[in-house]
Amino acid sequence: MSTAFPLQAKTSANISAGIIISADSIALAVIDHKQKTPYLKHAQIYPCSFSEYVTQLAKLSKKHQLDTIQCIFILNPDDYQILQIDAPEVPKQELSTALRWHIKDLIDFHIDDVVLDHLELPTENTLGKQ
Repeated sequence: MSTAFPLQAKTSANISAGIIISADSIALAVIDHKQKTPYLKHAQIYPCSFSEYVTQLAKLSKKHQLDTIQCIFILNPDDYQILQIDAPEVPKQELSTALRWHIKDLIDFHIDDVVLDHLELPTENTLGKQ
């Protein structure tokens, strides 16, 4: 069973939600940013199994009008890995391929299962040039 959540323009820039899905629950926090100090409108953990995720998310979406506000999905630390490595000296268009080759022996699963992104951290040479 699959449920589609239609993409719509967010109507309220003053309210946002954070969602975390774990093995046995969904956590939801809704924050109101209208005032100078953000206000926590709602925070709750909803126990549910894997087979109940879609139904529970649909209920939460309807109850809290999540389709009309900015929602931030927070990854569980077990679902991602951050590696700090020196950038390979390759042309910019070859960087992703070079990074995949470089990290393949540093991870404990197949490189084809990796979704790879990178960010460049400032160096001493670039810190003062901003």
